[in-house]
Amino acid sequence: MAGVLSFEDAVRAVVRRAELMEEACQAQAGTMAALMGLEEQQVQEICDQASAKGVVAPANFNSRIQIAVSGSKAAVEYAVELAKEAGAKRAMLLEVGGAFHSPLMEPARRGLAEFLTDVDFNAPQATVIANVTAKPVSGPDEVRDLLVRQVTSPVRWSQTMAYLTAHGVDRIIEIGPGRVLSGLAKRDMQPEQSITLDTLFDIESFTMVTA
Repeated sequence: MAGVLSFEDAVRAVVRRAELMEEACQAQAGTMAALMGLEEQQVQEICDQASAKGVVAPANFNSRIQIAVSGSKAAVEYAVELAKEAGAKRAMLLEVGGAFHSPLMEPARRGLAEFLTDVDFNAPQATVIANVTAKPVSGPDEVRDLLVRQVTSPVRWSQTMAYLTAHGVDRIIEIGPGRVLSGLAKRDMQPEQSITLDTLFDIESFTMVTA
C-alpha cells in the first residue's frame, strides 16, 4: 500500500520467501518458545546461557513482557527451563514448523537476497516502520535490505508500538485473520480506536464506510 512494490512483485516475494523458509526448516530442524514475565535483558541472558546446547536467540519482542525465542530444539527447551528458574510467569514451547527469525534461517536469508536483486523497489509513499529496526524506512535500497535482514532478525513489534505511541498514533487497524496484534497494541499502546478487519467482508465494509 506504500507503493514500494507492485502487487505482483509483492505476491511473488511473499511466495518465494515462504518457499525458502520451508527449505531452511527441512534442512535444519528448529522450534520456538514463548517466555512471559521477563525483561528483554533477562531473556537475552537466558539465550546466551542456553546457547551451550545449540542455537537460540530472541525472535519476537511481542510486548514488554512477552518475548519469543527461536533456535535448535535442545537449546530452546533449555531456555524454557532457565526461564522458569528465572521466575517467568509462563514459558512454553510453540507449535511451529521451524526456528523462524533466528540464525537457522540463514539459507533463506541468502536466497531472498538473491531473489530481490531483480525486483524493482520504489521509495515509500507513506511512512513505513520496519520491524527490524522499529524505525521509519526511507529509500528503496533500505527497504530491500531490511526485508532480507528480517528473515534472521527478531521482530521488534513492542519497540514498533513504542515508536508509534511516541509519535501520536492513536488509531490501530489490523488487517488479516485473528486479533493478536491489535490485542497486543491495546495493552501496550492503549489506542483511542482499534479496528480488526478479519475477513474480506470486513475489509469491503470498512472501505465503503471510509470512501
